[in-house]
Amino acid sequence: MILRALNRPQIKKYSFNTHDPLRFLSFRHIRTLRVQGQTQYKITPARIPAKRPTIWKPFIFTVTATSSIFALSIIHYTDTRTKLLKEIQSMDFTSPLDLKRHAIRSLKQSLDRQIQRLHDWNAPEWLTEIYAFIYTEWYSHPPTLRTVMSLILVNSAVFSLWQFRRLQPFMMRHFTHNPLSSRSYTLLTSAFSHKDLWHFAVNMIALYSFGGAAAARMGSDEFMAFYLSSGILSSFVSHAGSNILRHSRGIVPSLGASGAIYACLSACAWFHPNASVSLLFLPFFVIKIGHAVPALVCFDIVGALAKWRVFDHFAHLAGAASGIVYVLYGHKYIWQHGSDLWLSIHTPRR
Repeated sequence: MILRALNRPQIKKYSFNTHDPLRFLSFRHIRTLRVQGQTQYKITPARIPAKRPTIWKPFIFTVTATSSIFALSIIHYTDTRTKLLKEIQSMDFTSPLDLKRHAIRSLKQSLDRQIQRLHDWNAPEWLTEIYAFIYTEWYSHPPTLRTVMSLILVNSAVFSLWQFRRLQPFMMRHFTHNPLSSRSYTLLTSAFSHKDLWHFAVNMIALYSFGGAAAARMGSDEFMAFYLSSGILSSFVSHAGSNILRHSRGIVPSLGASGAIYACLSACAWFHPNASVSLLFLPFFVIKIGHAVPALVCFDIVGALAKWRVFDHFAHLAGAASGIVYVLYGHKYIWQHGSDLWLSIHTPRR
């Protein structure tokens, strides 16, 4: 953009690139002064009113998305459990060992079918061996750990896309949440997005540690609904917080899984308050998780009040609150009542 002085006899040009904050100035903010026979320009910054992020559209998306996630998870959980119970009753197992043998036999049969399909496609032998190894290793872990590892794999895929320079405009548009944009789906996609290696590594270590512990208590389906909903809710609270701070620090896009991980952390603190944890970079400093979480919450409260910009403190606080609230009330009033409701609707009356 080119800005010109309005003094015709002595015209001086000022060019600014598209990233210069002065591109928002207009001609009425430039005054020409005569000092010692030379023309100087005094630029007064334009007072552009800060744009307010919309609230209702993200709010509707948050309510709709979280409700749909829990509804689908409850349906999948109840249908799978009902099918498994019928299978157990039909097989007439006499001990848990018989059930375990049946599960191993089923996995082996499924692997044999997959390998036969690869042979039908004339796949090379080395590819078949790699597939069999990955299949065996994957299903050797419990379902809850596989759920957490699936989330880590998705985060890893998104992180790898950030490393391609040509894809960064696409990633900025669809995998960061900008409160000034009209894209509400980024409330979810930004919760899987990490651009920097340190951010990605710290969050994934925390997800594996605390997410695995929370999933072991909740189960795979409930934990997946809990994690996704906490991520969306924390992004929405961050969106609302940006509206509060738009005059003081401006509005910047946000990304990261910290909100959902804070929910897992607070849930673990409720389940196992006496468990000991240590800082990643200070492994010799050990503290009970029941004491660590309140300390982190106090830090984020101070950060939110002081308007610090390094971390998204609103998302952290929302994640921690959602974890505690769900453990106290959500499991009973959402998961259990929802499962009973679906069973009463789906089960045919006799």
